[in-house]
Amino acid sequence: MKHISILVPEGDCSLVNIEGTQQVLSRVNEHLAESGKPPLFDIQLVGMQQDANIKRGCSKYILIY
Repeated sequence: MKHISILVPEGDCSLVNIEGTQQVLSRVNEHLAESGKPPLFDIQLVGMQQDANIKRGCSKYILIY
């Protein structure tokens, strides 16, 4: 299994870049599970703070771990 850490930067960041990467890798794991195989990736979000400001279009979200 490969350990993947997705870095969540301090300050404003784009949800699409973080969430999209996590979704793709998670989907690979789901596909492998459906095929009876073990997951390939151990995925974690990593940041310096407990929360981060996330931009999605014109809206802003707070991501809390």
